[in-house]
Amino acid sequence: MTGTARKISQSGYYHVTARGNGRQLIFEDDNDRLLLLDKLQDAFAKGDIKVICWCLMENHFHLLVFDEKQALSVAFQTVLSSYARLYNRKTGHLGHLF
Repeated sequence: MTGTARKISQSGYYHVTARGNGRQLIFEDDNDRLLLLDKLQDAFAKGDIKVICWCLMENHFHLLVFDEKQALSVAFQTVLSSYARLYNRKTGHLGHLF
């Protein structure tokens, strides 16, 4: 099932979420959370995206970001795909993580 297209915000602020496929865990421990935060920092710096606040749960996360240059889609795709590859390799999980 595909999601609906993200509406362009007049203010540049977005609430972004990602959930594990079938609500599965996406973080085994705090090291996984730190890995995701590092990846977000790297990708968002390239796109000049600012993270205002974040909340990382066991099977999903929320971000409030400021993205006036509309770079969020590319950055988020980079982060989620690279994190999923590392997580799957670490845990032996097969298939989609998100």
